[in-house]
Amino acid sequence: MRERVGRPLEREELELLFNPPRSSSSYLAIVGITVECYHCGHRWVYKGRSKIYVTCPQCLRKVNLRKIYSQP
Repeated sequence: MRERVGRPLEREELELLFNPPRSSSSYLAIVGITVECYHCGHRWVYKGRSKIYVTCPQCLRKVNLRKIYSQP
């Protein structure tokens, strides 16, 4: 099993990740989160608006954000 990338997200950050504020620009677009593709291992900072799936820029496969950052 691969190690998680970066530090664990705080509760407030998870809340903003899955429920971004509608009145302002997306929290992710400002800060970004570090994502590691579990298919090829590529790491990048994601600054998009998707809440569930992102596309790995290297292998172009879908990566599930909730699977990576789910809390135990």
